[in-house]
Amino acid sequence: MNKNPLVSVVMPVYNGEDFLLAALESVVFQDYPYIEIIVINDGSTDKSADVIASFSDSRPARIKILEHPDRRRHGIAETYQLGLQHCQGKYIAFLEHDDLWPSNKLSEQVKVLEDFPQVGVVFADVHHCNSEGKVSARPFKTLVNRPPADKPFKATWRLLWGNCVSTFSNMMVRREYLNVNDIIVSPEGFQDWMLLLKLAFRCKFYHCTRTKTFWRQRPDSFSSIMKRMPGYRSTRRLSIRKAVASAVAERNLFSRYRLAGSFAKVYWYSAIFLLSGFERVAEFLQLRVTSLQGRQGEKTPLTYTFLEKDSQELSGCEKYS
Repeated sequence: MNKNPLVSVVMPVYNGEDFLLAALESVVFQDYPYIEIIVINDGSTDKSADVIASFSDSRPARIKILEHPDRRRHGIAETYQLGLQHCQGKYIAFLEHDDLWPSNKLSEQVKVLEDFPQVGVVFADVHHCNSEGKVSARPFKTLVNRPPADKPFKATWRLLWGNCVSTFSNMMVRREYLNVNDIIVSPEGFQDWMLLLKLAFRCKFYHCTRTKTFWRQRPDSFSSIMKRMPGYRSTRRLSIRKAVASAVAERNLFSRYRLAGSFAKVYWYSAIFLLSGFERVAEFLQLRVTSLQGRQGEKTPLTYTFLEKDSQELSGCEKYS
């Protein structure tokens, strides 16, 4: 067993100049030094390329910069696919350009994957973070599909309810379970959830509460805009069906055994239909609870200060030079 496995950090970027540097620094300030950073510029039209270049100039050995051959925007799925093609790590971590990690995020998740070989996906608690860097005092917790803490579990049914991992930035995946084509191209906006559903058919998950992820919430983000668009719920159901169909097809049930394949389709599609009906009620209750917690937390907002603290602790360390 390799005591110091390499972690590939895959970061897609599209017009992220306002938050990109903080996200990159949260990777560099990790207390786990065995990482490669793969940044893919998805046709940004702002100054993201300048931010990436400046950051790379100070750490040329730690960062690999990619872009699509035509230098145009291709979307989140193709951008992640491009990044995965260049990963050399035993483990893959994802980070969106506006999210943030505390300094122990990678080390704690690597420890879980090293200690539990049956686990293919490890994720942490998620704290919401606003544009000013203020972090919610409490982690976000789902009501109906809350995962068990600090032990391996099968995640398929919980993921049919909803994305209990929340975001790409929260997960680390064992490379042997992950293929480039696992990132489904459409419908756009559900790539992380569809990937997790496919992985749930292959391996166990682990919810590590010893670390966390700071998930940026902005009204102008793609996910926020998408939820306000007409047809959001039908698109949501379509994404689940595509992921489940792809996962079941891997076992050749659809092609090799017609009866078994038909039964599998009916079984999983019926489950999706029923759970989608309950999801409306669950989402309503979730919004009420989240709103109440937000009002309670407004009195004592937490400012995210890990960059200053960690930079002081890690300054002068050779592994971060």
